[in-house]
Amino acid sequence: MMKKYGMTLFAFLLIIVKSSFAQTYKISNETVLQYNKLINAAELLICDSLFSDALSIYETAFKLTNEPFAIDQYNAAMCALNTGDYNNVESLLVNVVRKGYDYKLLDNNKTVNLLDAKHHADLLRKLKHVSVEINYKLKDIYDSLLISDQYFRKDSLYWIKNRDTLCKTNYTNGKFLNTLIDMYGFPSEKTVGVSNNLLMALPWEIIVIHNHVNPSCNNRVDFSMVIWEALEQGLIRIPKAANYLEQSIGVNIFGTDLIGLVKAEYKSNDTCYYKCGFFNLPDKSIDRINSQRISIGLGTIVEARKKVLFNISNPDFIFSEREKFTYSYANLLDYNYFIDNLSEVR
Repeated sequence: MMKKYGMTLFAFLLIIVKSSFAQTYKISNETVLQYNKLINAAELLICDSLFSDALSIYETAFKLTNEPFAIDQYNAAMCALNTGDYNNVESLLVNVVRKGYDYKLLDNNKTVNLLDAKHHADLLRKLKHVSVEINYKLKDIYDSLLISDQYFRKDSLYWIKNRDTLCKTNYTNGKFLNTLIDMYGFPSEKTVGVSNNLLMALPWEIIVIHNHVNPSCNNRVDFSMVIWEALEQGLIRIPKAANYLEQSIGVNIFGTDLIGLVKAEYKSNDTCYYKCGFFNLPDKSIDRINSQRISIGLGTIVEARKKVLFNISNPDFIFSEREKFTYSYANLLDYNYFIDNLSEVR
């Protein structure tokens, strides 16, 4: 969950107005585009509890690539588990663990814990002996960037105290990351793996995120072409690529910051108000964003929000688009302005 403070109505509207669609983003690699579309279709079937149909779609998608993404294989494994296809569960999760997923987290998975004692023990025993198969030497080089990135962020007021230093550090790390990518190629799941829970950003991703468009910094590294080329080659998962493209370009193209569930809250000494909902968007913005999302294989805003709501109550699956934002307000007037722009959650 992410918490933000004091976002005004003006700032919200600026997000919409600032959106630029002068350039159309469309994947030219038909295989990658088809894979993205199939994954979206499978996730929507999961939301409807049609696990057998979703698994069939996943299997079709996986035939299009030698390296299916770990999250997709994980969700396919959960579908197989729900349909009693235990052999498929094992083979899929083995592939996920090989990329760095921590199999011990499965103990928190209610679906996995519905297995009888023998199947449960056999599965975890098998996964325990799976070796992570990534390029550790290369991963260590990429990961080393995080040490300098975090050094001046230890203080809770780091941005106020160390703004100039952070701007310089972000830029320096960004240039070094670009050099590494030129030398060794894009840090894909095959080479540097995934985070142990599949959702946490890897160190190289933190460097990309910190080089977003920022009016407080004079210099930054624009990673938009790097991310786009990786997307075209099927080296980065589509929701993640869309997010990083928007941050690198500095405009709202795919609506990644607008589709998540929002909670607004106002607290006084004796009162607490809150409302949960989704941002109301102008029809023209919805049409434009949907057009761009579909052109790279993402689902529409409505489809994405369906996944958000499903994943909140069904954490056994792992969807990227499940973030919930909390906005806290110091006065009731700003709170009321904000919630006027939130739809009711149904």
